[in-house]
Amino acid sequence: MTKGSLRRPHAGRQLQSRPRPWLLSGLVTLCCGFGPDDRSITGTGETLAGGRYEVGIGSAAYGVSDALMLRVPTLSVLVGTARAEARYKLRLGERWRLSPYASLETPRHAGAGADVGWDLGARKQHGLTAGLGLRYGPIAWPPGSRPRYWQDETRPRASFEYDFYGAGGDLFYAGVFDYVGYLGYTWAWPSFHAGLITSPRSGFFPFPYVYWRL
Repeated sequence: MTKGSLRRPHAGRQLQSRPRPWLLSGLVTLCCGFGPDDRSITGTGETLAGGRYEVGIGSAAYGVSDALMLRVPTLSVLVGTARAEARYKLRLGERWRLSPYASLETPRHAGAGADVGWDLGARKQHGLTAGLGLRYGPIAWPPGSRPRYWQDETRPRASFEYDFYGAGGDLFYAGVFDYVGYLGYTWAWPSFHAGLITSPRSGFFPFPYVYWRL
């Protein structure tokens, strides 16, 4: 499970590194993860720098430019939760951003919306992001295991997330998406990232996730 399914699950100057136990970091013993200009792209309205990739188990993203990013499904197509997205980030000063997007999801859903983000702190170590979108597609009616028919519905989806980037580049985040809360932690190395996310929707079971940023 990823942040995106609960709802969730970064180029520039990096934050000061700190040592890590060998068993946690594998062959990498210093953390050089997220930095002031290299942020998480899930739930934050951020985009990848032009020419960079992020590849995970459920989805992959590519920075077409510093502002335009495309996201496509990977193994999520095997479990019927595929989602594709195009996002464009507009800088509204040094610390503000507006990030409109359009998306397609299974089964036969389309969506559009925008996220507004604000960075706080001397090192931009705090981030607040609020979003509002619309999702259109068929839903089962009445809800349950044996619906009598499907009907199309347009539904608003609101989101809010707080992010804290630690001195070593790791990320703690907590938020609400589609009226469900979540929180998680990402351990970030130069390319490899791993984390845990939990939510009432998962019975507060901590689900792991991994991805690579290239």
